[in-house]
Amino acid sequence: VSRQDITQSLSGNGTLEAADSYSVTSLVEAEILSANFEEGDMVQKGDTLYELDSADASNSIENSEISLSGQRRNYENALETKADLTVKSPIAGTVVTLDVEVGDEVQAGQTIATIRDSSSMELKVNFPTDDAAKFYVGQAATVTLDGSFETLGATVTNIAGADTVLSGNRIVRQVTLSVTNPGGLSNTQLATATVGSVGSSDSGTFTYKEERTVTAKTSGEVASLAVSEGDQVQNGSTLVQLSSDTIDDTIASQSDALRQAELSLENAKEAL
Repeated sequence: VSRQDITQSLSGNGTLEAADSYSVTSLVEAEILSANFEEGDMVQKGDTLYELDSADASNSIENSEISLSGQRRNYENALETKADLTVKSPIAGTVVTLDVEVGDEVQAGQTIATIRDSSSMELKVNFPTDDAAKFYVGQAATVTLDGSFETLGATVTNIAGADTVLSGNRIVRQVTLSVTNPGGLSNTQLATATVGSVGSSDSGTFTYKEERTVTAKTSGEVASLAVSEGDQVQNGSTLVQLSSDTIDDTIASQSDALRQAELSLENAKEAL
């Protein structure tokens, strides 16, 4: 009989696994063009395993860029329409008529006002061709008003190049004169002219330097009037302010659509 330690032994089976293991999955659907590895090969972090066909992803980016460009134009057009709610004068002059009132519903193309620049007038009269051929632009002239026989200084601004035959076989050329309006000239006043010692063949009617009808570029409600009839305005002066809830809603919608198009492009680039 001997004295010794009693030993108990326990055994079992297990499977060895890597400390870190990853399943590589594809984030897009595409054809595999290359797979330059085999099972058992050693690879480093960042090594390329598969090359997939990028044609669809590239096309998706191009389509997203086209969509983004279109949405950006739509948004910019909406902003321009918003700016058109402020009706401005296209010239400097006097507000001859104001055709709307606060609260009116205005449609695109509707007349808002008439602006007239009457600071200077134009007079077109005929002169004998032989004499008119000797005139020159900038030459001084004298205008005589029919009825009052008042005389005003003028300047030759244009000489027609073509002849006109009047009654009695008179051959004339039309000459345009610029006259500073002393304040009482209108487009119903008749006058004759003299350039040097040559008098015009007939009388002519004055026309305003410029007269423009201002129309609305977009629809809306008249929110406020910035001028009254008879007011003097400058080129670009605000005449009428319109308002439109529809345009405001359109801008908000186009802004959202533009952002969605930007996100779509970002996603398409990430996919590539």
